[in-house]
Amino acid sequence: MTVKINGKERGFEFNVQAHKEISEHCPGNDLGRMTELYEKGSEEKIQADIMVAIALNRGYEDHRHYEDPDYVPDYLTEDDFRFMHFSEIAALEKEISSCMTKDNRISVETQPVKSSKNAKKAKA
Repeated sequence: MTVKINGKERGFEFNVQAHKEISEHCPGNDLGRMTELYEKGSEEKIQADIMVAIALNRGYEDHRHYEDPDYVPDYLTEDDFRFMHFSEIAALEKEISSCMTKDNRISVETQPVKSSKNAKKAKA
């Protein structure tokens, strides 16, 4: 997933690395308690959004570098958010939430079950 920040497309990925980094900021290092980061004042909510965005971006950039060692990671920093408008922060929050939800889904590839003559007889 990518988002334009300061005129530049930035990637986000919720992977094991990002999970660990975000968890370290949550009460008890428990990602399940992440919502508590958003139960404070507006400044703390904005800081939580920035922290999560940076962690998701680092997860994306490091994954991309892992797959292509010639790729040089270009990480977001807190300075990238200094002059964002509040409407942009709200849109960012929506995108990072969507990224975490999408990348947290479990998918399993399956093969169709081959039926045997005995299985068909059992159904009859």
